[in-house]
Amino acid sequence: MQKKSVVLFAMLWSFSVLLAFGLGAGTAWHVAATRTHAGQTVSESTPPPKVSPLPDNASAEAAVDPLPVSEGASDPGENDRLRVAFRQALKQVVEKQVRPAGPPAPPHIQALWDRAYARWKQMRDSGMFGGLDENMSLMADMSRMGATGMKFLASMVGNGQRPMDERELALSVLSHIQDGAALGAILELNAPDVTELDYPYDLIETQVASLPTRELRPYIAQIIEQADRDLGANDSAPERAEVLAILALVHGDQRAQGLLHDERILQEDLSGAVQTANEIHTPAARQYLQWVLDNHPRPNVQQAATTALQEW
Repeated sequence: MQKKSVVLFAMLWSFSVLLAFGLGAGTAWHVAATRTHAGQTVSESTPPPKVSPLPDNASAEAAVDPLPVSEGASDPGENDRLRVAFRQALKQVVEKQVRPAGPPAPPHIQALWDRAYARWKQMRDSGMFGGLDENMSLMADMSRMGATGMKFLASMVGNGQRPMDERELALSVLSHIQDGAALGAILELNAPDVTELDYPYDLIETQVASLPTRELRPYIAQIIEQADRDLGANDSAPERAEVLAILALVHGDQRAQGLLHDERILQEDLSGAVQTANEIHTPAARQYLQWVLDNHPRPNVQQAATTALQEW
């Protein structure tokens, strides 16, 4: 009996050692995998990981579209490449956020924003390029907060008592969140000292390009009516024609199609619209490029259309 107890005890001890070793190895593997995952960068070829809701004390921040950097920062070419990669990655990162049942209370939003802005400002003042990972985290956080987060960002943009760089940061984040509520908040903004243009064609272009038509539909009529009033007004807003091109050639809006062929649009610089049509690269886009080539009076626009058609 005593011998059997010794054997049983030895077997149990061996099993416990193996179990502990297995758990330890599993934990070590999980930690290593987590570290590897955290160290990955988002690129055009690697889809970004799904972003889970962050805890209340998570530190995040950001500007989506990199703001001007100080001396000693990255060169403009690098910024442009990062901007392209960033936009493409965020189409997947932000659109697919799983939002909580109810939006966080405004004090929580304010606290998150204050932490993010402080970190962004610290990095900017140190001459470092503006925190791409942190920017994406802040944008994802604000996206998860839904309409409440969009209204908060809009209120920051319109708050003349806040520093201008903070207001510009809020506008940059808002303009790149792929959500109908964000688009609606921008269209309701009244902050000409921040938005620069009387109507924010430049700010809504990314959203118009990446939102599905069903989310964009409530705002299309307003955008078209404004563009109709602005055409031929001699104000420099090349993004207006680009937005119209996207509405017509991507979302199939016939009113936008009509304005794209309106004689008033021939008074504007359509170089950006030509590039947009070339990127869309559909038969309808090719037809529009040919129309521009045949009708636009400016040599630079004709050359842009010719180049696009030759490379088609």
